[in-house]
Amino acid sequence: MSQRTLSKRQAEALEFIESFIISNGYSPAIRDIGAHFKYQSSSTAFKIVEALVLKGYITKGEFGARTIRLTKKVAAHKAQDTTPRTDSELEECIKGLTQAIQKALLYVNRNSDKWMPDVAEKILRDALKGVPVNVD
Repeated sequence: MSQRTLSKRQAEALEFIESFIISNGYSPAIRDIGAHFKYQSSSTAFKIVEALVLKGYITKGEFGARTIRLTKKVAAHKAQDTTPRTDSELEECIKGLTQAIQKALLYVNRNSDKWMPDVAEKILRDALKGVPVNVD
């Protein structure tokens, strides 16, 4: 197996780490990763994390818990593997991005339970078509 290729377990762990960071605002501990995948020992999760470090997808601090950081290589890996190929995949992508923006906006502005998801969807559709985004 090439240094660049991720095993199924490594790809799943990388996806979990990324979603954990997005959801929580901090990185998972090795035990969090092990618990998520129901590994009997956290050493399995540790070995997977070490493989991701060696392959350049994440960095990890030498000391302390929750020091995992994603590298730019993660974005390149995701772009290569998740580029929408059909109209329905593009629609799913837009829907997912819209939900992500909604979640982010509600998180940032907890005092406001009103926002316009149709506006966010229009911005995304225009951006995908190459129309300049007006943020006035």
